[in-house]
Amino acid sequence: MSNRTVLIGFQGARGAYADNAARHLFDNQASFRGSSFETIPFDKLATMFAAVQCGDIHQAILPVENSLSGTMHANFDKLLQLKPRLHVVGEYVFHEPYCLVALPGTSLEDITEVMSHVHVLEQCKDYLYSLPNGPSIVLAQGLSTADCASMVAEKGERTLAAIASQQAARLYDLEVLATGIEANPNTFTRYFLISKDPIRPERHMMPKTSFAVIMPNKPGALFKTLGSFAMRDINVLKIESRPSTRTISYSAPWEYIIYIDIDGAAETDPLVERAVDNLKEFASEVIVLGAYPRYVQEIRNTTIISN
Repeated sequence: MSNRTVLIGFQGARGAYADNAARHLFDNQASFRGSSFETIPFDKLATMFAAVQCGDIHQAILPVENSLSGTMHANFDKLLQLKPRLHVVGEYVFHEPYCLVALPGTSLEDITEVMSHVHVLEQCKDYLYSLPNGPSIVLAQGLSTADCASMVAEKGERTLAAIASQQAARLYDLEVLATGIEANPNTFTRYFLISKDPIRPERHMMPKTSFAVIMPNKPGALFKTLGSFAMRDINVLKIESRPSTRTISYSAPWEYIIYIDIDGAAETDPLVERAVDNLKEFASEVIVLGAYPRYVQEIRNTTIISN
């Protein structure tokens, strides 16, 4: 590892789950452990991506999928639209319990309004409606969990709480009233590590490759796509299609973008290389988002703990 300090961008305020995921990845994975790093907050994804493109930061961490709410299509779309293109150089699947946080001294009976990101509120509704004021509680959407925690601290009202991380509670001098309040404790978020330059993952790193394949709306398109990998015994980990916005109109058939994740990488496996060449024969466009290693989080069981 170089002695340089690696600058890692994330969207949101400090203490956001993306911030915590980046810190956990660089603190705990053997590939990064011991290296110097700093996380840098950005208000907008476009600004964060531009900072990677021009070299102001070295990498960025981007949430792309949640095991409960599914693919974050807007983030994938932004990746595809970038010129020059950025590359996926790592994957991290991260879980951190959701916490109910409020001003010190707040009781559960005080709370009449809870703020958080829309997806987080959805995952915690069962718990929130079980609170003393649950039937009438107001759920307010915010830009990110950490932004909501910051707003609770700024407003100084004991009737207001947020769902955020323990790190956000520490940063904004809030009290954690309950931990692990999500309905499903097995909810994970998948993050991409994004860089200006691609990497060449070795076989021992359990590499994956992610593609965006733009297909014409014709019979057999999906069959041909899967067949390119199946006939070579390549495991397809994920496949998902959606309309491509570049041809949506009322007068012409839509093109479709097919997102595909596979085991392996063309850089180290000739079969993957041949499969990609096969795809290019009939696809309108094959975009390699990246070939990258998988980083695994050590998971501990979580249950709701109220203070």
